[in-house]
Amino acid sequence: MNQDRFKTYIVAPMGTGWDYLPTVRDVLCQVAGEEPSPYDGHHPGTAFDLNTRLVKTFVDDVQLAHDLARKAGMRTHLMDTSRVFWMPTGTGMAYGFVLKEYNQSTTYVISPVDMPHLEALKKAPSDAGKDKPQA
Repeated sequence: MNQDRFKTYIVAPMGTGWDYLPTVRDVLCQVAGEEPSPYDGHHPGTAFDLNTRLVKTFVDDVQLAHDLARKAGMRTHLMDTSRVFWMPTGTGMAYGFVLKEYNQSTTYVISPVDMPHLEALKKAPSDAGKDKPQA
């Protein structure tokens, strides 16, 4: 597993739009469901093996995402609420993960691409707005 494929961002809790992102379980079921069976006219050892590697890679990346979030400070998490998002890469689409802590205090975004707009959100929620000019 190559940790350099993902960037970790720590942001305030996310609520809006959360339910629109598929869960890790939803995506895993979709990926696993794409595996053709020999009864569908596919030969075991061709497309079936390719998709099996896809499933294994996805599961490994889920574990890596949780490891990266823990390394960034996540103490507790809700595995069943981990979400997946997709980003264009120029050659296709790549998935990333959004993880929430159990107490909903912090959200960890594990992205396959740089997200400079999230860099500004790395501040603690109590610091938000402190560097804005006062009206």
